[in-house]
Amino acid sequence: MITLADRWAYAVAALAGAVSWLAIAHATSRREAWDSEIYFVYALPGLWLFCGVLGALAPSAAWRWGFVMFFAQAVVMIVQTHGGSLLPLGVMLFAIFGVIGAGSAQAGAWLRRWAQRYSSGAKRA
Repeated sequence: MITLADRWAYAVAALAGAVSWLAIAHATSRREAWDSEIYFVYALPGLWLFCGVLGALAPSAAWRWGFVMFFAQAVVMIVQTHGGSLLPLGVMLFAIFGVIGAGSAQAGAWLRRWAQRYSSGAKRA
């Protein structure tokens, strides 16, 4: 199975977070991506699923990928909007999204380990 080096996983996670935020904001002509329902209906579930894939590809401390992805979105939002009065609430929301992404990444890493055990014929202990 392919293993992605940590530095590449960091780059992919950050790029996925930043590009998704910018693409949705641009495509919907909104100041912030989460002002569009597309963000919550398609982007968030897709990013969480992508965290799981990234966790399977880079399973060492896989929880990092969810936080990196949503930290990148927070940075892009702050740069675009220059903060604002709701910034603390936004940061808390990104942290919650990161926790869910971290869980998804951990699940991906667990599935990889399970598949490796299963394919090697090892029995459960």
